[in-house]
Amino acid sequence: MATPQTQLVVVIPAAARDDAADTVASVLHYGGPATVAVVQDDTGGDLAHLADGRRVHVRQARGPARGVGGSLWAKLAETFAWALAELDPAIVMKLDADALMTGPG
Repeated sequence: MATPQTQLVVVIPAAARDDAADTVASVLHYGGPATVAVVQDDTGGDLAHLADGRRVHVRQARGPARGVGGSLWAKLAETFAWALAELDPAIVMKLDADALMTGPG
């Protein structure tokens, strides 16, 4: 659902061996209250527990099979399009599942 106060959406693609929970926690902590994390779940549903329906959304990855025709970018394009249409953010960025958002210092 689009909310006027969503300033930043961070898309986090995550596969079977990724631990996206720390990345999500860092985005929510350092991104501030107007930040939403969207996890693109390419695990088959193992990351559904991260969703809270408000600031964390988990989207099942759709698109070509792994390694076929630029599958990561095809899946990311669908997730970006969903985030733009549903959340109406001022900024959209992508973080890998092994990255962290940190504060100053």
